Amino acid sequence: MKIEWYLQKPTELSTFADEHNLVLEIHERWANDMRYFAFFRGCEVKSDAILSTKFGNGSTPNKAVRAYAENISGKLLVFNAMSPNRREIVAPALRFSGDLTLDSGEEFAPMATAERR
Repeated sequence: MKIEWYLQKPTELSTFADEHNLVLEIHERWANDMRYFAFFRGCEVKSDAILSTKFGNGSTPNKAVRAYAENISGKLLVFNAMSPNRREIVAPALRFSGDLTLDSGEEFAPMATAERR
């Protein structure tokens, strides 16, 4: 039997974001092992007629962004749903293989317990 494979190569999340002028937000929270969460600003995922917000959660910013890429891969993304600037984009298979640093060039580092107060 002859089989022809047509596999989809994953798109880098940063490439997808740049192509569509998207802003990725990464937030820190004081939770147990899922300290960071990431999402595209103004983005919801449409499933049938329902919009829901998806996040990527992780113990590091990199893990949160990787989880987010997995969560939105292949989904219909709706941006600014309740505005005249509404956009709908079908996300391809996404991956994140980067290594994040803060804009100042500093690496993300956990805050000391004393700094939490």
